[in-house]
Amino acid sequence: MSDQEQHKVETEEEETEVAASDEEEQTEDEVAEEAASGINDDDDDDEEEESPIDPQDTLKEACGQTASCLYMKSMLDACETRVTSNPKTKEDCSQELLQFVNCVDKCVSTQLFYHLK
Repeated sequence: MSDQEQHKVETEEEETEVAASDEEEQTEDEVAEEAASGINDDDDDDEEEESPIDPQDTLKEACGQTASCLYMKSMLDACETRVTSNPKTKEDCSQELLQFVNCVDKCVSTQLFYHLK
């Protein structure tokens, strides 16, 4: 293949890539506009449906904000502050972390199965 033919092929490939990226940008812009305006195109079967929200994640966030778990979280934060302020310390915050996670898990376990279908 001559240099001119090779250059022509490379130029055509670049133009194809640019055109494809322009189409992708337009599609992303359109999706962003639809999401912002609340418009949902139900006619498009190619799009995947959004996966449902996991109730366990929602409950973990809510349980992490309860009074008893907030106390455990404050103990964990205090430990992390103490450990990061002293680089020579051998202390870690594993006990505080386990207590916080245990608190959240106990709270979630009492409510999770009521949210499952």
